[in-house]
Amino acid sequence: MVSITTDPEADAAYLGLLDEPAARSQEVGEGIVVDYAADGRPVGVEVLHLRRRVGTGDPHSYLRGLLEGLLTPGREAAE
Repeated sequence: MVSITTDPEADAAYLGLLDEPAARSQEVGEGIVVDYAADGRPVGVEVLHLRRRVGTGDPHSYLRGLLEGLLTPGREAAE
């Protein structure tokens, strides 16, 4: 199950995908970092500058859409 943690003070969010440690990280877009397990599976996504991305919208809806775009083959996520 995906967990969503937001940090209003840092203006960031983290989408936890798997309960495994990250072996490497890759910035896939400006301020969007995907953490990967040693076997290459994504374990989490960090999103910086959340307020700028969401504006007056719902942050959880934005994060769910971002996650779907990042993890669905053949789709591109909006930054």
